[in-house]
Order: sequence, then C-alpha cells, then structure tokens
Amino acid sequence: MIIAIDPSINETGWACQGIKGEISSGVIKTIGNTEAKKIQDLCTQLGGALTNIQTGTGECFTEVVIEVAEGFTYARSADRQGKAKNAGSMYKNGMAVGAIIALFGIMQVQVIQVGATAWKGKLGKKHSMAYMGKSNHNEADALMLLRWYLAGLRGRGTRCYR
Repeated sequence: MIIAIDPSINETGWACQGIKGEISSGVIKTIGNTEAKKIQDLCTQLGGALTNIQTGTGECFTEVVIEVAEGFTYARSADRQGKAKNAGSMYKNGMAVGAIIALFGIMQVQVIQVGATAWKGKLGKKHSMAYMGKSNHNEADALMLLRWYLAGLRGRGTRCYR
C-alpha cells in the first residue's frame, strides 16, 4: 500500500491506495499550543490513522511519498531586498517532515521525498482543490501527489531513504 503526504504542522493531508486500487484520504488537524505539542499530536494522530487503515485493509504500507519544501521562491515569500519572510513556516514544515519520516522509518517503510515543483509545478491550492473536488487544500494536494506518483513518474525529482 502506498501513502502520499502533504505535510504541515497544523494540517497534514494524506491519501493512500491499496493493492485493490481503493483510495482513501483525509486531513490530520493538530492541537497544541507549542510546535513540540503539535508535532507530538501529528505523530499520534498519523500513527492512529495508519493503524486503522492497515487494520481495515489487512495490508501494510510499502512506500510513503512525501512533499518536501524546496525553498520559498515565489514573490510573497521575500521582501524587496530578498530577505525571506516565511523562514518560520519553512522551519515548522521541516519539523513536520522530519517527524513523519521518522515515524515511517520506525515502521521500516520506504520514504520517497518529492519537491513540490517536481510534481505540481506552479499549480495553486485553489486549482488542486477544484481538480480533486476537495474543500481542504492539504488533502487535495496529497491526492494529487498520489496520482502523480502512481502515474509512473517515479524517480523524477525524488530522493529515496530507507
């Protein structure tokens, strides 16, 4: 079974496809008043969701495809002097990515990191939500990442860790 994840410290989208082709998806909304508590809640909720999926399907996860930030290259991320405005967001996203990679590492699941531009180019949140028919952009992005990966574009723009 393959799962795709659009990570965030506040809302993480996920989508998975089983051996029989069935697709499920959802969003994990974290609670906590510090980054550490939100990361702990993300791991707890994601671990619970993974257990429920595996128990319901009888399948084990073989691969996780996770979107990783390549850096902020769009205009709203820097001021006129080029100084990053969203460094805090990058830091928090990195914390979420690291925690998710560690969780799957413990499960001995192959982790494939894909840069956002490698799979979606300049496609915006509204476009992915409309295309996938979802009201949450994180869930829509996870579904689109899964579709991209399953379409055979494996290997382009990816880094694989075991």
